[in-house]
Amino acid sequence: KNASLRITDTNTLYTTLELWLEALQARGASPRTVKNYRECVSHFVNFLHQQGCQSLEDVQPPTHPQVASHRQQQNLSTHTLHN
Repeated sequence: KNASLRITDTNTLYTTLELWLEALQARGASPRTVKNYRECVSHFVNFLHQQGCQSLEDVQPPTHPQVASHRQQQNLSTHTLHN
């Protein structure tokens, strides 16, 4: 197992998101990129949390169609839906 998986296995999805964003920033991602990722991925993490997912281990493949349906109901632009 690599180190990043060990870190995220025991943390909440929100903590995992923040650790991932910090890693992006440490690798030189621009502040705007980090901000955009935080905004986009936060919606997904909130959805997963509403579905009862507390960690990455709780996320199962059947969630994807539910996410697509949820995002379409939010009246997001076509560009946003495909990101």
